[in-house]
This record gives sequence, structure tokens and C-alpha cells, in this order.
Amino acid sequence: MHNDMLTMSRSAPKPTSIPNSDQQRSAPRALVLEDDGFDAAVTRELLEKFCTRKYQVTVASSVQESIRHLSREVFSVALVDMNVIDSKGLETVQDIVRSSSDTPIVVLTGDEDIDTATEALRLGAQDYIPKSQLDNRTLQRTIEYAIQRKAKETELTMRAYYDGLTGLANRAHLYERWNRSLARTERSGKDAGLMIADLDRFKTINDHYGHDAGDDLLKHFASVLLDSVRESDVVARLGGDEFIVVLESLQNKDELDRVRQAIFDNIGGGFNYRGQVIPYTVSIGGTLTSPKDQEDLLAVIKRADIEMYEFKASSRVAAKKIDN
Repeated sequence: MHNDMLTMSRSAPKPTSIPNSDQQRSAPRALVLEDDGFDAAVTRELLEKFCTRKYQVTVASSVQESIRHLSREVFSVALVDMNVIDSKGLETVQDIVRSSSDTPIVVLTGDEDIDTATEALRLGAQDYIPKSQLDNRTLQRTIEYAIQRKAKETELTMRAYYDGLTGLANRAHLYERWNRSLARTERSGKDAGLMIADLDRFKTINDHYGHDAGDDLLKHFASVLLDSVRESDVVARLGGDEFIVVLESLQNKDELDRVRQAIFDNIGGGFNYRGQVIPYTVSIGGTLTSPKDQEDLLAVIKRADIEMYEFKASSRVAAKKIDN
């Protein structure tokens, strides 16, 4: 290791200082996956005392322990030794990436594992450091690069798979999520549900209140949909004022209808735009499909779309009768 790295005795690692409570609250957090006590102590010391930015460090000696921390806490970076007590090689990286897709990952590797570490980048790690080159400057520079690279990757993913206005899944991501939802639903032995929702007279609201109000309405309705479904369900924006909801593992159409009613209930009296409540209504069509039928997503959307327009037409007839 380089000269500016902390020198420590392998037999008796130097105890590290404990940051005070104010430092702990303000310091970025780093997870270190390392089952070698000496290497873990060296990495902790570099992060807590010798890097330009001082980190609050959590050390885990196994992948399972790391996953528990990642499920409960937010870390600025994870430093991962690929060979630990319960996992070896690329499997370690895959498990950490799957458990926390938002955390930048730096792989710590021996010189003999450089090719494997390079492959780890393809699996989702952002960078790697051979342990023989581990010093405070290299560590700080690598962490900063990993954080920047992860931010860029996240930005590109958001542009490719998520709607820029509402943050919902876009059309491209919907296809991927649909296939995953069908696979999980098939294992449950139940049906999948799909609903399509369309804002009534959206153009009129845009023309009367302005496009900023229209954008706010789309974002508001996206929140209504998310509040009306389970975390396992999928909410996507097809474009314009059309939205798709994919519901996993439904017993029957009654369950789909209950979700539809929950959406109507959550709309309430409308949405607040700059202190003014703007009322709005939506039309929602829905249908079920069995994963065993292997229906194309477009065919399922078309069925739901037909029901939505039947609902929209019947609502307008009812409104005319009330007016008369």
C-alpha cells in the first residue's frame, strides 16, 4: 500500500476514533463489505480520518449482513470485497446490486482478480480498486467518480424508462414491467388486471386554466393512482392524459373494480392549483387476463380501452339526463 496510507499492525489494528453525534449526522455514509478484520480496519480508518470527506462507516462481514443494512439504511457508497465468508466472485456483486440498485458500488479486489473486477462493472458496479493500490487519495477519487457515474447512469435510466413529467414508468418500461408482473402472477395461480385511465375533457382544462395547470393535474393524478394501488402494482403514463395500471394476482373482476373505486374516491373534489380547487373526472376501463393465455400487452390494453370508452359514453349520457 502507498506511503500516505495509514500504517497498521496486522496483529493489533489501531482502534479508530468515533465521530461525535454532530459529525455522524452530517457525514456521508459508507458501507464496507469485508470479512478480513485487518483490511476492514484499514478501509474504515481511511474513510473516517484520511479521506478529504470524512465518512461514517458501517462494516459488514457477509453479503447477508450487507443486504440487511442496505434494506434499512441509505449509503453514499458501498465498498465491496468480492470474496467474503458467504459469497465468492461476481455473485457477491450481483447480490449487492440487486439489493440496492441506488447505491454506488466500488469493488475492492486483489491484483489477481482484475479481470473479474472489470466484469463486475458490467454487472452494475461503478468502479474498482486493487487493494495493493488502496490509499486515501485513490479511495477518495474512486468514490467520487463512482458517485458521479451512478448519478449519470440513474439520469440516463430515468430518461429511457420513466416519464419526465410524472416520474411514472413510460411506455418502454411498461412492457418490461408487464412481463415481470405476469411471471409473478402466474406463480400465484391468479389473474393479472390492467386498467387504462383517461382524464375527461383534459383539453378544456388546459385551454381554460393554462398548460401549467394541465401539467400539475397530470402530476396530481399520477399521485392519486400511486396512492390507490399496492407497491407491487405498476402505474405508467402512456402519453398525453392516458395512464395504465397493472395489477398483480387478482382473484376476480371485483378486486379490479375495488381498485377503480378507490381511484374515484381518492380524486375527491378535484385538485388544488394555486389556491383554486379545479374539479375533474376520469374514465377508467379494466380487464383481466390469465398469464397462461400469454396475451400480447397491446391486445389487453385494447380490451381495457374499449371498456373505458363505453364508460365515458355512458357517463356523458347520464350527465345529459341530469342536465335535462
